[in-house]
Amino acid sequence: FFATSKLQNLSLSINSYQSYELLPEDTRARVLTALMISFGDCDSGSESLFNDCMRAVQEQFKTKSSMVSSVALFYGLVQAIPYVQGEERITSFVVAFFCPLSELMKHYISDLDLCKQVLVLFCSYAETARQVKLTDDQMTSLLRATSELLKLYSTHHCAARSIEVSKSAKEIREEEENAYDDILCALKLLKNLLGLSRGGVSNVADVVFFGIQQLIPLMTQGLLSYPTLCNEYFSVVSILVKRFPEKIPSLPNDLSQGLLQSLQMGVNHHDADIAKRSLSSLEELHRANHVQSGSVQ
Repeated sequence: FFATSKLQNLSLSINSYQSYELLPEDTRARVLTALMISFGDCDSGSESLFNDCMRAVQEQFKTKSSMVSSVALFYGLVQAIPYVQGEERITSFVVAFFCPLSELMKHYISDLDLCKQVLVLFCSYAETARQVKLTDDQMTSLLRATSELLKLYSTHHCAARSIEVSKSAKEIREEEENAYDDILCALKLLKNLLGLSRGGVSNVADVVFFGIQQLIPLMTQGLLSYPTLCNEYFSVVSILVKRFPEKIPSLPNDLSQGLLQSLQMGVNHHDADIAKRSLSSLEELHRANHVQSGSVQ
């Protein structure tokens, strides 16, 4: 990383550069985040170093041998966005690589760990972008890349998974964290995208509907016994239906029925918040149907 940048100006020894390359990927990402925050003051000296860091990530992505490891560095850049001045410098830089990253996954899609990393990157960017105004072009790039990523992910990793429901609460929490965090991350990504929906960019809903369509078959009673997954799933479904009730009748039958069955299941859920959100979404859907049919003036 340091070898492809001009960070030698910091007067660090060559051993520092070599030591950085030996660090675990997540640690290198955190170091990069700290560097970006340190160089994010917009003065002339810091600006040069700030740009050198991004240029070094770009060079890593261009190199076949380090292309995969660059995913963690992009994550490090994204984590710095809320803490730097002129954060659009990072948002515009990172989003330009999202389509190439989705393209990269075509060659590594069988690697679930790498797929999780890319899902986490997209999820983190979408969450951060809720605080930063993206241009329509940036939104389009994000949505196009996300749609392609979800398509690849669902094709290779959304097959039914066996769930044992007769487990202790501790075992459920541990298995949820370790075995199903990719599904949880995909749900969080969809939820964060919903937070970006605004006038002028209509296909946010289309991407989220597509994503949830891939995940609905996984949401068996066994999987919904995991509390965090269950809450995140019903949260996405409730927000999606409540915000876009007019789209439900035109959806493919399996998707619309899946959403309705999920909400009906949610209404009867033992968690009061899930039941309340599900009921509210069903009421909004009922109201929208009446409006469309002309029953409500």
